[in-house]
Amino acid sequence: MIIIFSGLLLRIALTIYNIEIDTLPGADADAGRFHEDAILYSLYLDVTDWFVGFKWEYDVGLIYGPFLGYFYNFFGSDSMYISGLLSCFVWLLSAFVFRKIMLKIKYEKKNIDLAILIYTFLIPTSIIYTSITLREVYILLFFNLFALSIINIYYESDIKKKFSNIIILLFTSFLLLILHEGHLYFFVIFIPLMIIYYCINKFTINKKTLFGLLIPILFCLDYYDYGEVIFDIIKNYQLGHFHNNPDRAAYYTMHEIKNIDYGLITLFIHTFKNFFYYFVEPTIYRIDNFKDVILFCENTVRLILLYFIIKKIFLKFKNKALFIIFLTMALLMEGIYAQGTVNWGTASRHHVPIMGIFILLAFFPSRKLR
Repeated sequence: MIIIFSGLLLRIALTIYNIEIDTLPGADADAGRFHEDAILYSLYLDVTDWFVGFKWEYDVGLIYGPFLGYFYNFFGSDSMYISGLLSCFVWLLSAFVFRKIMLKIKYEKKNIDLAILIYTFLIPTSIIYTSITLREVYILLFFNLFALSIINIYYESDIKKKFSNIIILLFTSFLLLILHEGHLYFFVIFIPLMIIYYCINKFTINKKTLFGLLIPILFCLDYYDYGEVIFDIIKNYQLGHFHNNPDRAAYYTMHEIKNIDYGLITLFIHTFKNFFYYFVEPTIYRIDNFKDVILFCENTVRLILLYFIIKKIFLKFKNKALFIIFLTMALLMEGIYAQGTVNWGTASRHHVPIMGIFILLAFFPSRKLR
């Protein structure tokens, strides 16, 4: 608990620094836009006469600004202290949930301390992103809650308690859906994968048979143009993230993305490249400044964690089903974020929401089955 509260104090200090002294890296573009949206929404709640004929559109992915606007309106202030301190408090809740998950699955004490240390201090950009006006810290909390709800359902034998946890799971899913449009793709893929995983275990379906069915399914998707639809979504989303000025931290140029034509093999190659760059950039050959050094070190920590995760995939241990569910969550969500990311600055921010699950997987207890 000392580590967690020390992390809270550090984040509060960064919030104060960001407001009173100098803007933190990443606290200008989207953070500033969310702040402006909150101010406008607070005004919309108070002075409706100025908005005659205008109705606020509560679109998916754009709900965070109005959410902050309610708080600005409630406190009668548009100070960034409100949104900054809210982010710090939400991070604190996420850390409590993170710790609760480890206690529930019975992690070893030393692993709990090390995992919390990494969660709190060893990913520097996440410290900044959870201290400023960004929605990533809320998504981090809700993914942690989502995981905790799954654990509670998994362990709980009492029907009433199990049902209450299902309600929490559904509510958390709803919050994730309205905070970011990418989470819709997560649930569209995650739910069928979990059904397939359940059927494999319940009816002992041969994995070779399943793999044999996968190939014709992929060709059917391509034949009915679903593959091209997915390709166009990825391509258009990436093109929307380029600006007029050249981006030093970009994996691609806009010209490269525009010139990619659809093909089933091309789709697989491009999605894999997006995922690869998302995890490893900036490589040591592309480091230009101190920020790049920090990101390189963070990626190294992530790759070390990934090494321990991969080792556990091939082991048989207690609660392996939970491990597989968390692994699916992490890889799927990171994969989806990777498809809409074109530079390593944005990638560092997109790693934050699933960071807790990723660390949990690396330290997941792998006690052998008796």
